[in-house]
Amino acid sequence: MDFAKGMVFYLDGDPAAARETLTGLVEGILDLIEQSGGDSSLSSFVKRSKSQWGKFIQSASFKSSEKFQTLRSTARDFRVGQLLMMGASPAPGCLNLPSFLYAELPATVADEQITSILVRAVESDDVFLAMSDQVLADNPKDYPRSAAAAVKRIVKENLSVKRAEDTWLNPEFRAALARDGVRIFDGPNRIIVVSTEHAQEHLKHLDWEALLPIWRQDIKTCLVIQALSESDCRRLAGAITTSTFPLEKPKMFWKQDAWDQWKQRFLGRGT
Repeated sequence: MDFAKGMVFYLDGDPAAARETLTGLVEGILDLIEQSGGDSSLSSFVKRSKSQWGKFIQSASFKSSEKFQTLRSTARDFRVGQLLMMGASPAPGCLNLPSFLYAELPATVADEQITSILVRAVESDDVFLAMSDQVLADNPKDYPRSAAAAVKRIVKENLSVKRAEDTWLNPEFRAALARDGVRIFDGPNRIIVVSTEHAQEHLKHLDWEALLPIWRQDIKTCLVIQALSESDCRRLAGAITTSTFPLEKPKMFWKQDAWDQWKQRFLGRGT
């Protein structure tokens, strides 16, 4: 069980129309993973993953839900590094959850490199919201044992760290995104990149003056918020309180009192 840097990208519209953007993101993320250390297994993982992705993105129709996942971990050996993409073309008359691409990278990857990929994604116009934060990774090949262990460590460590399954990938959070656009967040994140168009439409009520030290505008197409220190995270938490999604406790692993304790820390309202 280890800490990782998580990244999530929410797509605006039909993923079938974003194949080129998605491929660029996947290849860029895999390159960062490969460059993160001298482990010989990294190169083989990256090569295998790029090949698997190429076959997936060429064959996926997205007429129904499609899923792609690649992992460095085995059932007995946990190693940070994974990609998960789920997407489907919007269906008329339905509440369509936004398609997403999620990645876990080694904690050694520089924030500047991560920010660059997030900005590139939003500049493509295919992604309306991209975020990065510290995550406590679990091993899908050792589920549910690794997920339960991750929750126990989150509770034990006094850190504003998350499991992506409980926040970014939470179906209720994705449903709220579908209803409300980017007016809501799961809570403070180290890096948030949102398209200027969506920000102007949905984020007028945020306390931008309070956020001034930690946000900037890039090339008129996106807004970048970086809360890389504890004080910046507290500043961000205070500014986005009115936009925070009321996260519900996942059905498994979390005890209610532990969930409430962690959620208070995560949302910046606890000690």
